[in-house]
Amino acid sequence: MSVAAAAKIDTGDTAWMIVATALVMLMTIPGLALFYGGLAKRKDSLNTMAMSFVTFCIISLLWVLYGFSFSFNGDISGLMGDAGKAFLKGVGPGSINDLAKTIPEYIFIVYQLTFAAITVALASGAYMNG
Repeated sequence: MSVAAAAKIDTGDTAWMIVATALVMLMTIPGLALFYGGLAKRKDSLNTMAMSFVTFCIISLLWVLYGFSFSFNGDISGLMGDAGKAFLKGVGPGSINDLAKTIPEYIFIVYQLTFAAITVALASGAYMNG
């Protein structure tokens, strides 16, 4: 199998990843926010819901700035990635990540971003309702 054939974008895989990304995002922003808002006291429910949304926004920004690069690019002593793709340097519409060879790299980045964001939102919910 040639390298060119291995790095071909599949439209079906891309469409499914977009749907999966949207579903995970819906679990966080309205889903988790409404769940935690319902668990909180009445006077704290709006604040609790806003914390889930703000958490998602902050983690999204940090993921694009350096989180993706440190998670999925290069290797520093086997502990973390390097800053080679910080600020998404070198990522373009036609780029493909080695870990997801059939979808555009932007889709892979946003898909992984949603899991990074929901993880922090879940942890903050434990603090808010603890």
